[in-house]
Amino acid sequence: MNFLNPLVLIGLIAASIPVLLHLLNLRKLRTVEFSSLKFLKELQKTKIKKLKLKQILLLILRTLIIIFVVLAFARPTIPGSLPFFESYSKSSIVILLDNSFSMDISDEYGNRYTQAKLQVNQILSSLNEGDEVALIPFVDDNKQTSTFTKNFDNIKEKLSKIKISLETGNLNNALRRASAVVDDANNLNREIFIISDAQQNIFEILNNDTLKLDINVSNIAFIGIGNDSKADLQNVSVDSLKVVSRIFQKEKLVETETFIKNSSKNTISDVVIGMSFNGNSVSQRSSDLNSGETKNILISAIPNIDGNIKASIELESDIFDYDNKRYYGFSIPPKPRILTVESNPFLKLATSNLAENELRTNIKDISKEQLSSENLTNYDVVIINSTKLSSSNLSRLSKYLKDGGTLLLFPTDEINEEFSKFLTESGIGAVKQMKFTSDEPASFMNIDFDHPIFEGVFEDKGGKINQIETPKIIEAYPAQSARSLITMNGGAFLSEAKFVNGKILYFAVSPDANMSNFSFTGLFPSLIYRSILYLSSTEDLSMNVNIGNSVIYKLPSKENGINFIIIDPNGNESFYQAVQLPQGNSLNIDKLRIPGVYTIFNENKKYVAQISANLHPSESNFTLPSLDIIEKELKSRFGDLPHFYISSLDDIRSVIKRARIGTELWQLFLVLALLAALAEMIVQRVSKNETGEN
Repeated sequence: MNFLNPLVLIGLIAASIPVLLHLLNLRKLRTVEFSSLKFLKELQKTKIKKLKLKQILLLILRTLIIIFVVLAFARPTIPGSLPFFESYSKSSIVILLDNSFSMDISDEYGNRYTQAKLQVNQILSSLNEGDEVALIPFVDDNKQTSTFTKNFDNIKEKLSKIKISLETGNLNNALRRASAVVDDANNLNREIFIISDAQQNIFEILNNDTLKLDINVSNIAFIGIGNDSKADLQNVSVDSLKVVSRIFQKEKLVETETFIKNSSKNTISDVVIGMSFNGNSVSQRSSDLNSGETKNILISAIPNIDGNIKASIELESDIFDYDNKRYYGFSIPPKPRILTVESNPFLKLATSNLAENELRTNIKDISKEQLSSENLTNYDVVIINSTKLSSSNLSRLSKYLKDGGTLLLFPTDEINEEFSKFLTESGIGAVKQMKFTSDEPASFMNIDFDHPIFEGVFEDKGGKINQIETPKIIEAYPAQSARSLITMNGGAFLSEAKFVNGKILYFAVSPDANMSNFSFTGLFPSLIYRSILYLSSTEDLSMNVNIGNSVIYKLPSKENGINFIIIDPNGNESFYQAVQLPQGNSLNIDKLRIPGVYTIFNENKKYVAQISANLHPSESNFTLPSLDIIEKELKSRFGDLPHFYISSLDDIRSVIKRARIGTELWQLFLVLALLAALAEMIVQRVSKNETGEN
């Protein structure tokens, strides 16, 4: 039994009043006149006994009157129906409609979003005069205000305007909005109807949310869409991807690891996976996928242009096209601007492939005495082939690093105290001179093959160091504490350090024949070339976000401007101002609602970065939970609050009628109160008459 006005039950305390009055009356002495002592015994046995029985009966009747009246006002209800007592309570209904893109799939019963809208109309047709209803979509792209209305035509009009959204449905956000709407309800009976395909992701969002809602409703109904389907929805999706290549060059292979998922119950053969650059198909592969299998597939292509490239991985059309395409972006930078201090023929040869033209206009060679007159910010990489630098130049190099510059360092002479301090402060750490003999030279001991510098440099030989052409080293200044990319006897041959916003690569030997034969090996030009490419590339400039998410993008340290332009996948421009923070400038970008690659330019129309926006892969999982799991999830979420599951195949109106049109017992308790009052009057009158006769 439930009560529509449970607070009225406090009035049951008043039922104790007749009992208290009865107990107080027992303490009063009553004088009974009699003419002869011989009647005393008879009077005690008859009249006093009858009087006590009538007093107890009156006490019971008066107590029942109060109890029945209080219960009548509390409006008790029971499920089911009793003749003549069946009633209908005016209700305030909130409908939560899942309009995430997983609903836009068809099974044997038709399009699931169309099925969901039919359920909304069935709920509306079950309402009566005095009812009010509010409609809340899971994803509100138009930011419509949701309030109760008694004009159901307005709800139907709103329903026609709610479109499928590319965002993931968030049931918890919808429940928050429902809770706020319910607080303004005019009726005591309040209900929430959730219409969804019940994908597992909406329950995961609930379980991961620490905020628990206190919703003041009578019951909650979950209407499942698609759970009764027996169709095998053969869908293959691009679940995720990872760009394997980390240094991008024109006419050099770009490799992507793509994860393809088969969500159907059967094996699907010859799934075609295509790669596109700037809308042009550049590569294609095919593969078979078993039921429920997620397979990683390597697909690669060679870009033939410089600049930022908008790329995508795409599958052939199937039953659900939303998840057949996934976007990403990368940029092929122009030839780096290089400043070489104390260059030599070996360095000039190693950097020749990085020259823009025969005049090497992007590469400048200077002496260490000329360094003080150079504006270091004009260069992407500064190569230092000397340890005899002044304190002022070392300070300028330190500032250049802090501002995002990059250095490639070689020890050519004995390292003095000032240069050693510079190495320590910049992260390379302490170095020490080591000498070896020509008969027993030092050599490479280990190489970090996972580092971007070595990508594509060596053939896949299982990481065996004895397959590498190692130089013979007779003198070196190996670093002791920085990240070691190549180790040698006594320390690191090639070290990497990051200093504030900048990067340093440090070789332990000079680029000539004084310390080793490194400059004469085939490894030397390749390693110098890759080192410069790595230093001049900008890390973490392309990022991936899910549709519907806002972005806080941290700008590169070199981008110290305020105004920026973002071009969306449709070519529309938006203007943003950078937020200046102590840890660096950033752009607070609104929700990204269009799938594709967004490009960021600075106020000088120079390319800054790309952001790829993709659909959330969880919406592609059409393996829906069982009814037991749904019931468990509802119970864990709503606890003892009455809730029930309704199949989309059920007659929604009859189910709602059974749930809402039960038996209200206030009329019954009111009748019982009147009968008790009538009985009390009769007993009271009989008692007076008997007392008068005596």
